[in-house]
Amino acid sequence: MKSIKDMLLKTREELVQGIARKSKETAVSGVSDIGDILDSVSEERTRELYMIFIDREKQKLKQIDTPSTGSKRKRTVFARSAASKSRGRA
Repeated sequence: MKSIKDMLLKTREELVQGIARKSKETAVSGVSDIGDILDSVSEERTRELYMIFIDREKQKLKQIDTPSTGSKRKRTVFARSAASKSRGRA
């Protein structure tokens, strides 16, 4: 269990660093020289892709930070089942 937690924490750290790096790249790429329309379109598309990337990375972070509802539900059902069995024995 600990190795999974360590792996998730490492992944979380990598995601945070990646988001920060992409955010900086997006901000820097927003300041550019005057170019033709194709340059502008290309830069805009790159910014859109970075934003999609960042949104997906944020979703991964949210999934890491939020416990899975499925496993939480299983633990709750198991705890209730165990409690009702112990009451039946008493």
